[in-house]
Amino acid sequence: MIFFNSKPLSLEVGKKLFTMLARVGYIDLLANLSPLGYPHPAIRHVLNDLNQHLQDVCKLFFLGNSVPVKNFEPEMSAVLDVLCEAGLCNKSGKSYVLNGLSLYLVNGLLYFVEEPAPLTTLYYGRDSWAMASRIQLYPKLAGEVLDFCSGPGIQSLLSAQSGSRVTSIEINPIAASLEKCNATLNGYSEEITIRCCPVKDAFTPEDRGQFDRIIANPPLVPIPQGIDYPLPGDGGNDGLKVTQEILETGLPRLSENGSLSTIGMCTGDVSGPAVADLLQIYKHDYDIQLCILNKHELSQDSEWILAIAQTITLHSGKRISDICEQLYEKYLTTGSSALFMYAVTLRPKLPNSQHPFTDIVDFSDSQFSANNWWIE
Repeated sequence: MIFFNSKPLSLEVGKKLFTMLARVGYIDLLANLSPLGYPHPAIRHVLNDLNQHLQDVCKLFFLGNSVPVKNFEPEMSAVLDVLCEAGLCNKSGKSYVLNGLSLYLVNGLLYFVEEPAPLTTLYYGRDSWAMASRIQLYPKLAGEVLDFCSGPGIQSLLSAQSGSRVTSIEINPIAASLEKCNATLNGYSEEITIRCCPVKDAFTPEDRGQFDRIIANPPLVPIPQGIDYPLPGDGGNDGLKVTQEILETGLPRLSENGSLSTIGMCTGDVSGPAVADLLQIYKHDYDIQLCILNKHELSQDSEWILAIAQTITLHSGKRISDICEQLYEKYLTTGSSALFMYAVTLRPKLPNSQHPFTDIVDFSDSQFSANNWWIE
């Protein structure tokens, strides 16, 4: 288990790394690849067409390969040695290799995350970009931002980049240490304060801080009780366990003109998603917009149950058919017949408003196709 150390890093190191990556074409190559998926297969496909310097950089920084030290110029080797001190890279014998990481470029930010794997814990996926892209819709905010379940820190980094002071809450100490490295390399170590703790322990009664924007990309996969599933994705029985903690902890700390935004998945039935029921208790004090983006009917052979079962198989070694059957039976016992994907924002009711609104915008049965987190 690797804990990363941000102390050897600095903005100067980050700038040098960015400049050298741009010089060999790494930045321009990644600019052509969609952030909605993992670009690793595409890079492997064209790898042999690249010049040797770009091949070596792609192998090291993106594909998880070891590359001989002699293949890099002294200036790059000096930066790689600093990354080794930080635990991001390893100098094994006469080769460099990243410690299970890939280096993305997101909106001009250097962003180290774990290589794609079914059991990844330092996670960056489609839902990460879904939350990040929603942040970028808002104007720059010279205020206070609270980022729940920050992971390696993309939401926090983008918020700091827009001028905000950020408090990040992350339960996984390894992810928190990687976020600190990412913040330092991009020059935002002073703007981002990281608290490594569960959501419900983020604040003490003495904390009086108010936040202008609260964002969260929580563990969101509805996993029935008794099913062993990797921590980063497990959202509890209905997918709302951590989301409920975020609402309970975050909403009392929202400034008068602030907002709380999150995305998620949840179970539901013919009457709708479980998140709509959860939001009922807040409707008298907050304006709420809930967008239902997608709906998956649950059956033993549905794509959704198969996808979850595949991840559990890698984690447990059990037969996938047995897991599909077990999952379906457990969903049925909770009264669930469908899984929903949603995005929601809450804002405090204005002082002169007698009737806060609750908008439920349901795209799930529309003519438009849903690409997981967006409507097309």
